[in-house]
Amino acid sequence: MTTLSERAVAIHSSIVDAGRQQVSVKFSQQLTVVAARSDEAISQLHFAAEMEAAIREAHIPVQSLDKKVPELAKSARRSLKSTATRLEGPDLDEAAAIQLLNGAAFQEALKTAENVVARLANRLTQALESDRSTWIPATLDDPVPDVPGRSLIVGNLGRRQEKLLRGLAVAPEDFTAEGVERLLARRADMLESAAYWEEEYPRLLAALGNELPEVQAFLRAAATPEGAPLSLLTPEVRSRLEEDDLLADFRITKA
Repeated sequence: MTTLSERAVAIHSSIVDAGRQQVSVKFSQQLTVVAARSDEAISQLHFAAEMEAAIREAHIPVQSLDKKVPELAKSARRSLKSTATRLEGPDLDEAAAIQLLNGAAFQEALKTAENVVARLANRLTQALESDRSTWIPATLDDPVPDVPGRSLIVGNLGRRQEKLLRGLAVAPEDFTAEGVERLLARRADMLESAAYWEEEYPRLLAALGNELPEVQAFLRAAATPEGAPLSLLTPEVRSRLEEDDLLADFRITKA
């Protein structure tokens, strides 16, 4: 079936080729934009349903929408597809096509479809974030101290912490075939990162516990956004960091 975008582009091209008035050309350009929105809304409604099904298959509870919303979505989608079918008619001239796409019924269906897509994105985000709260590590907000001799684990934990803190959000533009796959892959990656954190972060803290109390205090402070105050850089701490040539790697403030 010809998409609305393809039909609108054809109308615009024929107007330009015929040398119509500038106002007609401008209007046909607007028509092309509106038609693209319609095609996108139809596609997003389809893949929103696929994404919801995939999320439910992962045993993630999804709150049901108001009963009216699915019906509104079906009605809007039928209207948009019906318009696309009518535009395929060989006897439909340009003026009638423009009137059809600029009509109140089509415009209302388009707004409804886009509104439903936005609500679906918000609802799926809530479901994913609610699920995420059940497996996100309780210590995720804690700083990652750069313990000497543990640079590889520190780097891995830092990257996973950043990834996990970003959360899982769904936007209307994610409702594509690729978007569904990306979301599932990202969730799987986050689950792996959470498992890694749960295993390796306690080990890092255990390694930190083997250091002198003064060194522990400095490393904990250095891992915060504020950095370690100069007062914590005692001779013992300096000596320990210089053993592995690490002193220059830490942010030290005068406070």
